[in-house]
Order: sequence, then C-alpha cells, then structure tokens
Amino acid sequence: MGIAVLGYSILLARGFTATSFYEMWDHFESSWYADIARGGYVGEGVFQYNTAYFPATALFMRLGLVVGLEPALTGMIVSFIAGAFAAVALGRLSASIGALPIWGAIAWVAAPTVVFITAPWSEALFAAFAFWSWWFARQGQWWWAGVLAAAASFTRVNGIFLLAGLGVMWWFSKERRLRSLAPLALPILVLIGHSAYLWSITGRWNEWRAVQAEMWGRQLVDPVTALVNSWNLIFDFVPGTISTRFIGEIAAAALILVVTILLIRMRLWPEAMYVGVTLIALTTSTYYYSIPRTLTLLFPLWMLLGVALTRHVWVRWLYLALSIPFTAVVIVLFVDGQWIS
Repeated sequence: MGIAVLGYSILLARGFTATSFYEMWDHFESSWYADIARGGYVGEGVFQYNTAYFPATALFMRLGLVVGLEPALTGMIVSFIAGAFAAVALGRLSASIGALPIWGAIAWVAAPTVVFITAPWSEALFAAFAFWSWWFARQGQWWWAGVLAAAASFTRVNGIFLLAGLGVMWWFSKERRLRSLAPLALPILVLIGHSAYLWSITGRWNEWRAVQAEMWGRQLVDPVTALVNSWNLIFDFVPGTISTRFIGEIAAAALILVVTILLIRMRLWPEAMYVGVTLIALTTSTYYYSIPRTLTLLFPLWMLLGVALTRHVWVRWLYLALSIPFTAVVIVLFVDGQWIS
C-alpha cells in the first residue's frame, strides 16, 4: 500500500489529474483481466486474445463487479491482501534456510519488482498460493500443498513450474508414499480443465500457446536463438536508441541462472527445479519477455537474499540504498504508462 501511495504522489506531482486512487495502476494486463471479468473469454478486437490469461484474477474482478467495484480497484485490493499473505509465507520459507523471517519478506517487498505485486495483475495472487503451497509441502501437508498449487495453476501458467518443483520435493521427502503424491494431481486437473474449457469455446486444445504466437509472436526456439534475438532487440526494438527493456530482460535471465546454480550447490533440489524449469521456459521463447516480472514469483531468490541480509549488515544498507530509488524510478515509469516488463 505504501508503494501505491508513493506512486499516487508521484503521479500528482507530475501534473496528472487522477479521478481515482487506483486509476494510475490500471495499465496493461489489468485491462485484459477486466475484459474477461466483464464478458468472459469471448473478447472483441485485441481482446480476442484474452485467452492468454488465466481465470483467477478475472474471477475476483467479476466478484467485485457484483458489489459495484471497478475491476482495477478489486485487483488492487486482491493484490494487497494476497501480497501480505505471500510475504508471511516467504518469511517462513526464508527462516527454513537460516534467514530471519523479516529479512526474507523485506527482500521481496523492497525490490523494484514490488510494482508488479501492487498493480491489479496476477503476480501477488499467484505468489500467495504458490508460496504457501511450498510451505505446506515442506511440512509434509500434501493436501494443503496440492490444493494451493491447484489455485496457483488457476492463476498463472507458472503453476506448471511450481508443480515440477513440488514433484521433486515429494521424491526427496522422508515419507515418499503414493498417497501423498495424489494431491499433486489437482494442479494437473486444473490445467486440463482450463484447456478443455478453452477448447470448448475456441476449438483449439493448444489455445494458450497459439495466442502467444499470434498476438505476441512468441514460439518455441532454442536458447541460443532466443538470446541472440533478445540481444538484437536492444538495438533494433526502437531504431536509433538502446532499449533498456531488453537489457533488463537479459540481466534478469542471467540472475535466474546464477540463482539456479547456487541452489544446486546448496543441494536445494526442489527449489532448483522450480527456478531452473522457469528459466528454461523463459529462455526458449522467440525473445525474452517479462523475465524481470517473473523474479517476483521465484521465492528461492528472495530466500537467498534474505539470508544475505540477515548475515551481513552492510548488505542490508547497500540493498536498501540501491533498491529504494530504483523502485521510485520504476513507479514513475509504470504510472506514466510505460511497459516495464
């Protein structure tokens, strides 16, 4: 909420007259979710491709419409509540590898990526489901883990990557029983059910993948091609200028690679699987897209950073000194309507 207030203040200082507090956050993906909330998966114009978005966030917005709330306002309320729940789970997860819970949470909410869990998008909701799913799986409470993973899979496609990590956790668990594996079928059933629904209204089982290619030009390619394409877009995306967007995309991919290696060295195999599979998916697309946003969902990154902030006071001050002004810049760009990945 503090980030939202800061963004609102910046917006007003820049001379923009907002008719409502949440208006400045109503950019990009919130429009897609709002269209689904109002009319379902049968959009017009550009919104004919709204099948690229999973239903959970739009369903909450639809509930908001029932009681007279604008979709963007509902989305921000959901993001605020979900973000708070996710931060608590992240603190517990961070403590499991030696961090103080507060620093794991601060690492997450003080980063510039906090803009994505403030906006009426799906990141905060997915994080709440996914982080708690992981926590319950660590406690051996597989039914809670499965139900929450299913909810995460109803929110974002990243639920597939979460399921891969949970599968590895089950494999390394002390009581590896088929009975405890059964709950992990729930996310699979959700994904199959969602695909079946999209097929019923579009006639395509691969609807999600198809619209990614048709609307955004994203197809499966080898990692080298994806990297080369992304590198070239630094110079070609806007002719005559250097695109900081794709510099950020490549830097974020490099960061995820480093985190994956660290997790492997620490023998945190489930976390390494979750992060590693996510990296593979992001770096085998035609070009890098929204990788900095995805950092928000990779709780092992923030767990590791929480450990560093716990152990080294100078790291705390350096991190905050760098992240706070950078966050302010990101907010200015976002409320100004610029795509910040």
